[in-house]
Amino acid sequence: MKKGFTLVELMVTLSVIAAISLIVTPLTIKIMRDSKQKLYETQLTNIKSAARAYMVNEELQEGETKTITLEELSLAGKLEKDIKNPKNGELLVDCIIVQVKRENDIYVYDVIDKCE
Repeated sequence: MKKGFTLVELMVTLSVIAAISLIVTPLTIKIMRDSKQKLYETQLTNIKSAARAYMVNEELQEGETKTITLEELSLAGKLEKDIKNPKNGELLVDCIIVQVKRENDIYVYDVIDKCE
């Protein structure tokens, strides 16, 4: 009696493995894409927080707008240098600006991504 697997057994095994990979691969890609998007949103929130800390000693007149770059936040020590976009790996330094506007004695912070 010979030992080993028959061709049918090998084909069934390969078919099961292929079916599992067809199910798992798209789910894995979606999870990775979603986690990169969440990290990107977290970075934007951190940038907005850094802009708030930067503006503590600054005062704007009613209706005045100030634009803050990531380089300014880095030089002021409010933010790390060389922040990368997790979605594409490129540096955000030239892409992101924060616009601060004073409206009705409230400071409104808008983070703008010029590269998207």
